[in-house]
Amino acid sequence: MEGLKASYQTIGRPERVGIALSGGADSCALLLLLRALSKEEGFSLVCMHIHHGLRDSADGDEAFVRTLVESLNLPYLVRRLSWDKAHISEEMAREGRYEALFQMMEEAHCQTIALGHHLEDQAETVLMQLLRGAGGKGLRAMAEFERGLWRPLLSVSKKDLLLFLDEEQQLYCLDETNRSPRYTRNALRLQVMPALRKLFPRCDKALYRAAILQRDQYALSTMAVKAWMEQNAVIFQGYAVVGKPAFLEADESLQRAVIHKAAEMLDIFLDFKQTERVRMAALLERGKANLPKGGSVQSGKHRLLILSGQKIHATLPKLEVVPLFSGFGDGLSHQALDSDKAGDYVLRTVQKGDSIRPLGIDGTQFVDKYLADRHVEAPLRKLWPILAKGNQALWLPGFSIGEEAAIGPSTKNVFYLRLTGALPDGRILGRKEP
Repeated sequence: MEGLKASYQTIGRPERVGIALSGGADSCALLLLLRALSKEEGFSLVCMHIHHGLRDSADGDEAFVRTLVESLNLPYLVRRLSWDKAHISEEMAREGRYEALFQMMEEAHCQTIALGHHLEDQAETVLMQLLRGAGGKGLRAMAEFERGLWRPLLSVSKKDLLLFLDEEQQLYCLDETNRSPRYTRNALRLQVMPALRKLFPRCDKALYRAAILQRDQYALSTMAVKAWMEQNAVIFQGYAVVGKPAFLEADESLQRAVIHKAAEMLDIFLDFKQTERVRMAALLERGKANLPKGGSVQSGKHRLLILSGQKIHATLPKLEVVPLFSGFGDGLSHQALDSDKAGDYVLRTVQKGDSIRPLGIDGTQFVDKYLADRHVEAPLRKLWPILAKGNQALWLPGFSIGEEAAIGPSTKNVFYLRLTGALPDGRILGRKEP
């Protein structure tokens, strides 16, 4: 009870708690424990039962739960799910169960839903994730509290829960499907875990500890990846840009984590094989790789470009006329121009037919060709901001200004521009004046 109380206080002492009550031993034990704790802590308890309709005993389970809840004088909600039994999978049933629980949680105005997962459940989950080749995120297994789901019994063994029920003389339902090795988790529970316990008697606690340690490591690595990406990557709408020099200097583990995170932020979820294929392409100066959902990766000399496969959108930097600053600007985010020559200018993205006569260079070039010669990838060239007068570039931020509005001996009036935001290649436009 002390561990349960500490867990309740850790999650913020919610005033209204739902409990997923199947009628099995685990949920019945949790119900009695939470009912006792609710009297001490003063929170309300709402029981929630899901009728899956997948077992012959489902009606009996619902009747048992209703009788139990009514005997305890607790509020009770039930959801009936319907399935095509010929095509139902473990994952589909699990997703349907959680969807129904969240709906009941909202209906009952609960802040959390308590689940009866225990020590052996956690050990099985860690082992399943390991056998699937999961990384740090998967090997964390089940969290004590996450997304409104509270699992306060993860450190408690099934044996202790059954002893508690015996002491309380509390009956419970038996799920006949738990005895069938047809399902993966059941096969692990019935066949693999008993064999492991013969070799490693404390394997359940060891796997439980491994999940905690993995959760700690994942939290640290997530912070490291976030800090690295804040300095070396930019996520746009539909694509991401990762700085190539810093990426090449990073450890392999960090490279994989950055690729995985950048793709995830574009709603693309990569497994290890896909992540490694992208990493191999990223190590090349001109590497390419395909991604799920029609996405792709282009690796260049200066950056790694991750495209989601969806339409990418230009986000123009913010343009401001600012007071006088020293010099003529840096060409990146600050620029001084001849106001008489500039005339009616506009900041927009590059269009077909745009040209530039770069300051100090003879001749005129199409902007698209100019950017291509400077290793700007084709998807980014059409997003590039241009300060234009008609189809003539007065300033191509990040690269050059045009002769048309450059300050010269005959200049009489000067105006100063500042851009803030980011260029399509990921370069950040700062607010500090040069």
